[in-house]
Amino acid sequence: MKKDKTLASAIFDSKLIDTGYEWTEKERFEVWTKIYGFDDKRIEASRLVAFLIPNLLGGDCTSECKMRSRKLAEKMIHFEDLLYTTRGGIAKKFYRDHLNHMLRVTLLSRAIARKIACFNFNDEDVRMLTLAALIHDVAYPLAEAFNMIADVTAAMEECYSSLKFPKGEPMFNVKNLLELFDNLGISSSNISATELGESLQSFNHGLVGALEFLSYVKDQRKYAPVVEAIAFHDTDFPHEVKFQEKKILAVLILSDEMQDWGRPMYFEQEPVIAEIKNFVINENTVQGCFDLSEGHMISPLRQVHGKLRNLSRIVTDRADFKFQLSFLLPTYASFDFSKFEKLLQSVYDIHPNMMELPAGISEELFLEDYYGARLTKEERCEITDTLSQKKLVSSSPFNTAVLYIDEARREVLQLPKSLGRLKEMIINNRSGSFSLELKGEDGIQDGYLYAQNESLGLVVCKKIVGEILVFHSILADLRKLTLAPVSFYLTSTDMKNILDKEKIPFENEVIDKIAGIHKCLQNSGLFSFSESKKNSKELRAR
Repeated sequence: MKKDKTLASAIFDSKLIDTGYEWTEKERFEVWTKIYGFDDKRIEASRLVAFLIPNLLGGDCTSECKMRSRKLAEKMIHFEDLLYTTRGGIAKKFYRDHLNHMLRVTLLSRAIARKIACFNFNDEDVRMLTLAALIHDVAYPLAEAFNMIADVTAAMEECYSSLKFPKGEPMFNVKNLLELFDNLGISSSNISATELGESLQSFNHGLVGALEFLSYVKDQRKYAPVVEAIAFHDTDFPHEVKFQEKKILAVLILSDEMQDWGRPMYFEQEPVIAEIKNFVINENTVQGCFDLSEGHMISPLRQVHGKLRNLSRIVTDRADFKFQLSFLLPTYASFDFSKFEKLLQSVYDIHPNMMELPAGISEELFLEDYYGARLTKEERCEITDTLSQKKLVSSSPFNTAVLYIDEARREVLQLPKSLGRLKEMIINNRSGSFSLELKGEDGIQDGYLYAQNESLGLVVCKKIVGEILVFHSILADLRKLTLAPVSFYLTSTDMKNILDKEKIPFENEVIDKIAGIHKCLQNSGLFSFSESKKNSKELRAR
């Protein structure tokens, strides 16, 4: 299977090379596509990226660029190995290949620029786009430097007691950044000095990469579209991108979000996705499908949410351009949350007196740290008031909604019951903007996907967290336990024992599903779907 997926990815890369490519570097790309060993392919990718940058710049290339490129050819793969070890291994964060990724984004973006006639890319535009695609993630190791150091030192301090490491942050060589961008003529991005400062503090890899690229070129103003595309290609800058004004940035975003094929996770050498299936690219259409239905640990909902969030920035203003990216999904276990609300009502009816948290413990702060959702006493009182009026179930939004859970991937999704079991998600470009279409067994609906920390997603998260909090408080009071932040929530076994003792009827599925929802919420894994398109501006504004 591994060889089949690797080979399929290489074949797909070759097809992209042949899609309208006429350049002298084509032979170098063909050599790279024919390498199937994961490490060997990354080594060749680092060499190819370092070769292409000065070659494409030609006479505009600075001596520093030539020197840095030679060093990058030697060191980029080692920097990425550090990221695999620290981010994917020690910190257990999601991390995938970026070396081959940059080349594949280059291939895809050039194909889109050459084949989509309505975009009106000339040869110079394509060269600029190629540079932006090649460099857009080149500073990833530099941007992650502080995290790498922090993760390594934290892990060492956990394992050893002999040495404590001094705390410090890397300093970027940046002078008058906002003025610099103004001089380059990219102030129309409406990026404030505050936003730039915050992004530098969080080491945004696009912004750091743009600063690096400025040292590569003699005429910085000439390459302003490349600088802008590298700097603002991800969602740290969620401003609207009008295609006719910023087509290099727009196509880079499109290509970056579509490039998922051939990318293993951590040190695995088998790609999760082999290719874009049903791939179509012609004079006015980009279409494809990612099959996420197979057994793997990638999070489909996080993938779709992230892509929709970034793509929704783009306004194409072209009625003739059609974009469709679909995702075939794994099977999620359904759970009617109203079953839990009925159980909560039963428990409350028997024992309505709930103990408070011990003095000195901030419930609001603890919940925000634990779930990313601040639950005020007023919000908790709203739930208890509804319980005391015996209206929790009748007034519940979950009478018309259902939760779909994948505990292994730490995902839970709230959907309308009328949709039925979810089968496929599709990102479409309609009327110049991007939205989401959901296909279920019983219907199709259009709308937007919200994460746990966003507007509608936060409302749903607070609703679920609040009711679980009340439930646990009652159970703890029944057992006369002293609560503490470290062991605040009881296990599902504890809950079953208490309910048995109080002779409160329950279903094992309800308790088990609540325990599963805990894990998803703790990992920011809750997503909520809304049919309301008016929320799209709010999504972009966050």
